[in-house]
Amino acid sequence: MEPETRCYLCPPAPPDILPLDAVLAVGFGWVVVTRDEEVVWSGDDEGMLLEAFESIAATTPLAVWRVRFIGPLSGSTYERVKCDASASCVGWKLIKKDQGFA
Repeated sequence: MEPETRCYLCPPAPPDILPLDAVLAVGFGWVVVTRDEEVVWSGDDEGMLLEAFESIAATTPLAVWRVRFIGPLSGSTYERVKCDASASCVGWKLIKKDQGFA
């Protein structure tokens, strides 16, 4: 049996589904919220939650909403899963992981 190998300096893996109470901050880096590839908000604000944009996104169901977290050695992009009358919303799903910056 091989010993478990971990990278203690690496950031944690992003969740597959981003909860609505997710804080739009990375500490060192920034977050970008887009609608149809146009920037709606960008910053790094521990007081800003994803739910603030969910209520706006619900009024534009045909738009493609994304939130991108850009940090050192770690980046992740989430896309809002569209909802319809026959299904419940899943939320914001992880669609891409990258190396962020640095």
